[in-house]
Amino acid sequence: MLSRIQALYVAGVFILIHGSALLSGLTLGLLSLDTLQLQVQQRTGTARQQSQATRLLPLVARTHQVLVGLVLFGAAVSAALTLCLDRLLDPVAAILLHSVSICAFFAPLMHVILWLFSPAAFPLALLLDATLGQPGEDALFERQELRTVIALHAQEGMDGPLSLQEMGIISGVLELTATPVASMMTPISEAQPLAAEAEIDAAMVDSVLRHGMRQVLVQR
Repeated sequence: MLSRIQALYVAGVFILIHGSALLSGLTLGLLSLDTLQLQVQQRTGTARQQSQATRLLPLVARTHQVLVGLVLFGAAVSAALTLCLDRLLDPVAAILLHSVSICAFFAPLMHVILWLFSPAAFPLALLLDATLGQPGEDALFERQELRTVIALHAQEGMDGPLSLQEMGIISGVLELTATPVASMMTPISEAQPLAAEAEIDAAMVDSVLRHGMRQVLVQR
């Protein structure tokens, strides 16, 4: 059983669908009107034709303005229809949730639409590419921006597929390009060479660990 609000939305959907069809018919009808024919009917037609021509001539004289008004009103009707359907069926959320599956299913239909409207869509697409650029060109982060994003994840403790250790590794790799090789090298004066005849015992291991050496020089 529909509630009162849902019944109002259903009635709104019914009215808006018929209103959208009416606007489409009015647009086609307006474009088919002939000014000369209306002027003839205004002077020599029946009383009904004269009345109709008198009401239509001011609109035909401003065809472009009326056409833009109908298009804008049609867009408003479409937006209102989407809102009403969203309250009843929530189609937008369903499409966003399963966008890949739904768009893949309707991919053949979109190819047909591209083919049908290619004479107008292709030049406009080239114009948009030239003025706005290709979609996704601004979606990539620069190196410094990427380091900042990773640092924000680490500071805020955001839950995600990366652990703090993995974030540290990624941040360190990104900083390698700005790190001089000399800063990563150990001066030979600070190296702790070991004699080739020395025995590996606990004291030697402690000495190596204390100096933090990853590679040990062996001196003969």
